[in-house]
Amino acid sequence: GLRDQARRNSSRLPPDARDGVWLYDARQDDCRQIKWVISRLRVFAGSRTHSTIAALSSAVPTFCIGYSVKARGINLDLFGHERWVSHVAQLAAGQLAERIVALLAEEEAVRSHLRSVLPACVENAWKNGEFLAAMLRERSSAAQDRA
Repeated sequence: GLRDQARRNSSRLPPDARDGVWLYDARQDDCRQIKWVISRLRVFAGSRTHSTIAALSSAVPTFCIGYSVKARGINLDLFGHERWVSHVAQLAAGQLAERIVALLAEEEAVRSHLRSVLPACVENAWKNGEFLAAMLRERSSAAQDRA
């Protein structure tokens, strides 16, 4: 299964990078606990959108294993490239370990970049929420006027 594949991939990492590799079974923790754990990592590799968003929003250098276009879009939005994302079907054996090694080599640069772009992302999210709220108020008001 996926855990066995993760163990095999971690064994392909160089010994100095392998020391801090561990698999985390988050099934018993809530989302706040999981995000706290993720936020403490040097780098993160994940396949679930919310887990990768938790890492990226905590400025943790992240490799996204995507199943849909969402992972590509998130990486393009944040980085302007797709170096830190791969579709699961295009990720051959050993490539994940290679990508993690590359991410570790650029850890500080990636973390710094994330810290520089995250404030604008948060601001845009608030603006989008305000826009949606205004549209809903307008729609509700128009519906009441017709009633």
